[in-house]
Amino acid sequence: MPLPDESYPLELAEIYFNESGADDDSPVVCVAGYIFKVGQSIAMEKEWNFFLGEHKLPCFQMADCVHANKSFEHISLYQRRKIETSAINIINAHIAYGFAISVDKASFNRIMPKSDTSESAYGFCLNTCLAAVRDWADKNDFNGNIAYFFESGHVSQNEANSIMNGVIKNRALKRQFRYFSHSFADRKMLELLQTADILAWAWGNDKYRWQEEPSELLQDIDIMLKKGMNPPDHSLLCLHWEDRMLENLALQVHSQPADDGVIKRMAAANAGIIRMIKRIIKR
Repeated sequence: MPLPDESYPLELAEIYFNESGADDDSPVVCVAGYIFKVGQSIAMEKEWNFFLGEHKLPCFQMADCVHANKSFEHISLYQRRKIETSAINIINAHIAYGFAISVDKASFNRIMPKSDTSESAYGFCLNTCLAAVRDWADKNDFNGNIAYFFESGHVSQNEANSIMNGVIKNRALKRQFRYFSHSFADRKMLELLQTADILAWAWGNDKYRWQEEPSELLQDIDIMLKKGMNPPDHSLLCLHWEDRMLENLALQVHSQPADDGVIKRMAAANAGIIRMIKRIIKR
């Protein structure tokens, strides 16, 4: 349930995260999220609940829609395409910004060894998402507070919680990320978590499994991604960490003196991530 906007003196935004590929045999992990201003999230929740009720869906999950599983088992491809398109249009009408960050697990483990960072490929993507949040807030002069919401029960929940607790303990990071709170919830109870599932699935599957999926459904997803990533919208940041990008980032981390410690070495990595995001946005 989105937070009430009348109770807080500062502007408030909410971010709903989801992930793809962290707990299966996928070669790629993706973390994605949507930013809603409070007024947007309240309107979005009402429209999303109406959407679920209209189609008699207890929950929307992109993989189930594509593969006709669970609640979509007896729904035709034509109708599933209509449902998918409706979901995308509702999301696009209400978001302030969206982001999807992915990395090849094997490449990350090879290029960014654990001697430099304790985080996994999932944690690396989440930290890149946080850098994207900071960039969005800075660029839009957003100086309010941000509440971060994650789906409960996923395999990387403990790592996500550890990263966010690290933000709490670091005054500079807490200010940069406009941190207000973070929490974990069931996607059926906190419906807006379902929206990020669409983006995480779409970008996480972009380069690897799309040829196996029904082409009609993928055309709609492709339109969503291209529309958001290109002018005039620029409402989406979608970034895949290719090997050369990881190698450049690793060089920045390795260039720090060994006695600087993990915090300063990872500060160099975070600065590199911010620079990479700025270059992507300017394209």
